[in-house]
Amino acid sequence: MSLDDRYQQVREIADAICDDTVSPSQLQQLEQLLHNNPAAKAYYLKYLGMHVRLSSAADAPMEFVYRRMTEEFIVRPNSSANDIEPPTLTGVSEQIVSEPIAAEQTHGQQEPQQTAKRPTRLKFVALVIMLASLLIAMLFWLDEMGEQHTPREFSAAIVSGNLSIVNLGHIDGHTLYAGEYHTDHQATLQLATGETIELAPHSRVKFLNNHELELKQGAISITHANQHKLILHGPTFSLYGSESTVSLDLRPLKPVVTSGKQTVLLPQRWRPTHYWPFEGQTDRAIDSAGSSDGIVSSGATKAPGLVGKYSYSFDNSYDARINVGSGGGIAPATGSFAATDGVTIEALVAPNYSAEKGDMDEIFRKDQADKELRMLLSFQHNHTNKSFVRPQGDYAESLSFGLYLVGQGYHELKLALDGVDGRPSLAEINSGKTFHVVATYDVSSGLKAIYINGEMLAYYQYPPGLKMLSGGTGAANIGNSPNLTERFRNPPDKDRVFNEAFTGLIDEVAFYDYALPPLMVERHFQHSQQGLSYFGFEPSSTPLPQQINLQLPANRRIELDPLTGLPHQIIDTK
Repeated sequence: MSLDDRYQQVREIADAICDDTVSPSQLQQLEQLLHNNPAAKAYYLKYLGMHVRLSSAADAPMEFVYRRMTEEFIVRPNSSANDIEPPTLTGVSEQIVSEPIAAEQTHGQQEPQQTAKRPTRLKFVALVIMLASLLIAMLFWLDEMGEQHTPREFSAAIVSGNLSIVNLGHIDGHTLYAGEYHTDHQATLQLATGETIELAPHSRVKFLNNHELELKQGAISITHANQHKLILHGPTFSLYGSESTVSLDLRPLKPVVTSGKQTVLLPQRWRPTHYWPFEGQTDRAIDSAGSSDGIVSSGATKAPGLVGKYSYSFDNSYDARINVGSGGGIAPATGSFAATDGVTIEALVAPNYSAEKGDMDEIFRKDQADKELRMLLSFQHNHTNKSFVRPQGDYAESLSFGLYLVGQGYHELKLALDGVDGRPSLAEINSGKTFHVVATYDVSSGLKAIYINGEMLAYYQYPPGLKMLSGGTGAANIGNSPNLTERFRNPPDKDRVFNEAFTGLIDEVAFYDYALPPLMVERHFQHSQQGLSYFGFEPSSTPLPQQINLQLPANRRIELDPLTGLPHQIIDTK
């Protein structure tokens, strides 16, 4: 992520300040963004300096120099502009014009041909001094915000071991400065900010500044000596804490974190592609993560929420559906419902499933007209053992997860509703209780799974790396099939109309273009039990934030998902 992306809010407020359109609320927000954040402060000052340079003449007689390491802002003559004549001002009195000439004549040089042009240069210098004074005042203002003084330039003492420079580093005796380093053997460093760092053999680390470092290879352990916040970047995540010891090991296939008392994880990917919390007063089902707001048909009506204020009640009719569109797909593997790394479908349900043979209650279904590339999560009661069921078997009532896999075709994984081995029975499913249901497929591992209330209760193992195919022009529906255009009869009960409409309540539907790790599925269930959204927020239809801070369990060894940076599972026992 570039600095401009990381500090987008700071940049926008700086633009408003320079345009003289800044509001009091923006100034208050700027104060919060810069408080105790030297990196953001340095970016802000550098960006202001750029504005000043761009707003001045291209060949101005003065130049600005910003020294990032010491945060000095210097105004000095621009030697390249000494021979450039500034533009002539009109309407300037002779008295004003003569004053700078008298001052310069003390040096014994008279240049009457420049008389009419000197006031312009004087005025420009005055403007430069005024802007420089403004920036100096800003520095005092930032210091008064309560930021504690820290060393401006990164340095660390090499306590033991040897390090070699990989890129832009510098070692002076036993002192190491910002840059990228490699160690062949174990090494110990003492940072100027108090932390002790242990590097495993064959580790590669990049020290960015007093507040950030990045582990690129090997393993690292950081022991905090004070409340200083040090951010450790990994391949797809960041960690920070200010107490006890935090360790990160990149040598296993899945990175392993040993957390301290208070360790916070910032994963690179955590947001769903689409998320319909069903909150708010609008007649649409708002997508709080994407742009696929749902059109609600007459057979789906607002009801008390399974979490939050609202859910939707589906009446098992042809019109019991919320159409959330195609996601912009124009062909298979295109659109926002196309997924290449894996997929997750997640929902809260309180069903009233009839479980009669042939009846299907769709929770979510994305389809094509030929039904070959369909993707679904639904309650089903199949007539016979179907060839596309994996693992094969004769299932009666079940929760089914269907997906098209390249080279395999369309397959369904079924979780039998038989009350055996921790699986709920049909009576339990229809008891009126809320169930958290999650279906995942992970391309990298080949694992396809169904979870209920945070527990994996059905799975099938495919070859690792087996790709899936989804997306395309077909619509997606919550609570029904997008392909069902008319009622149809299903023998032998010719008097009963069968369809794929859901009966009961559905809430908090989410679609991800990756497989949620088991530990996150469990966490989402726990949050729903607390009346919160899956992500730990109060239920709301407002857009999800771009970044989230996940508090890790204290003093545990936790495996991270290498694709997303999310916690995968706890691998130790208390």
